[in-house]
Amino acid sequence: MMKTKLLLFFVGIFSLMMLTSCSDDEDNSPFVGKWRLVSVEYGDTIKDCRSQGAFITFLPNGHINSSNSESTYCYDDRNLYIHYPHQIEYIHNYSISNNTLRLKLIKVYSEDNNNYLVHPIYLGKTRVYRRDI
Repeated sequence: MMKTKLLLFFVGIFSLMMLTSCSDDEDNSPFVGKWRLVSVEYGDTIKDCRSQGAFITFLPNGHINSSNSESTYCYDDRNLYIHYPHQIEYIHNYSISNNTLRLKLIKVYSEDNNNYLVHPIYLGKTRVYRRDI
């Protein structure tokens, strides 16, 4: 009986991981390239950020170089998951159109003694990037 419950638990965990896994086809990633931050939108407020020189570069190997850190990423059909050092993960809804990348922050997780805490500070802000050609 215990073996059956344990087996069902692991099958359930494996199934959940498969359903929420990220794309492993980084070579065809629509994100690959260098993107410059042009604005941040929050509600009716739009902040022009072109003079800041902030950028993010998505590499084909699943790594990111940005103006302030190195991290990794993966994505599915709706969300971009950015994993920063020190066990922090940002989850964004994304859209890419006409060399414009829009990232709307929906969740931030940080690992604290195996408990994940949601930090709502920047939730709902959309960062708008233009592909650096």
